[in-house]
Amino acid sequence: MQGVVSTLALGLRSRGVDVAVAVGGDLPVDGLGPGSGVPLLRLPRFSGRTGGVAFARAFRKLVRREQPVVLHGHGLRLAPLLRLCGRGVDVRVVTCHGLDPRTLSSVVRPLRISRIHVAACGEGPLRLLQEVGVDASLLPVGIGPAPQPVIRSTLAKSCDLDPSQPIVAAAIRLTPQKDPLTMIRAVAALEEVQLVLCGDGPLEQEVRELIDELHVAHRIRLVGFRSDARAILGAADVVLLSSVWEGHVLVGLEAMSAGVPLVATACPGIEEWTTDGINILLAPVGDSEALSRQLERALTDQALRMQLINGGVAVASRHTIATMVASHLREYKISPGG
Repeated sequence: MQGVVSTLALGLRSRGVDVAVAVGGDLPVDGLGPGSGVPLLRLPRFSGRTGGVAFARAFRKLVRREQPVVLHGHGLRLAPLLRLCGRGVDVRVVTCHGLDPRTLSSVVRPLRISRIHVAACGEGPLRLLQEVGVDASLLPVGIGPAPQPVIRSTLAKSCDLDPSQPIVAAAIRLTPQKDPLTMIRAVAALEEVQLVLCGDGPLEQEVRELIDELHVAHRIRLVGFRSDARAILGAADVVLLSSVWEGHVLVGLEAMSAGVPLVATACPGIEEWTTDGINILLAPVGDSEALSRQLERALTDQALRMQLINGGVAVASRHTIATMVASHLREYKISPGG
């Protein structure tokens, strides 16, 4: 979500739109703040299901002070606050960045009560919202050009890996949603395949214990959060995802734009905008054996690799920042410079 908000805000600013980003807590937001042209307006930390009294009061004061023409909330939990605190604002919209299908029904009543227009950041969230009767529009995500990839030998040396053997990369939060344990099992089943896993999160200890249990610590590296994760993806032989659900996963688009084959689980948020065997290889959610087989195909079948690369580049080329910004401007009903 942070990546989408940052990219969108900077893209709107480049089109002459006066934009500010309000965020709860004091954590940095990539690319925003002093010198970016997009100010960060700090609020108390969002807590609980509704944000908490302090967040709500500060948000109301902020809206009264700034008097925005458009109030765009990111995350469905903000819908009731947009309803209560955004009276008088011309356009109010809340974006769904992903939905856990198991808790889908719980979002319906609050959204209907708030009567805030809902947008989905990808075809997956859009489909799930429509399944429970929520009328939503599609606001596509966009990415910039792929950065220069890390030199493969440099990546291998920095991670103490063998550059002559396949290197798989992933950039995920270590959470149940991303299911890193299935990813570890899939890689462990393929001898000599190596994994560079960028990211941290609450499952890190479980991931490390599984790596030790499977005796693959010599070829799986947890490198934590990396600001150069996108350049690392570009140096890999395959990018791997094992998610249970997604919004519109930026890592997938970033792999495609870098010309790296993508192997993933056929979860909501991935299966809707990809085609198995054309621009991705898909395996059932939670099935490490099937994921391992697809990973092996992507590493060994050269004709298939070229198909996945070409197909992926074609998909990524349709998800530009310009397209993303233009769709939001239409949603906001404003013209550039407005």
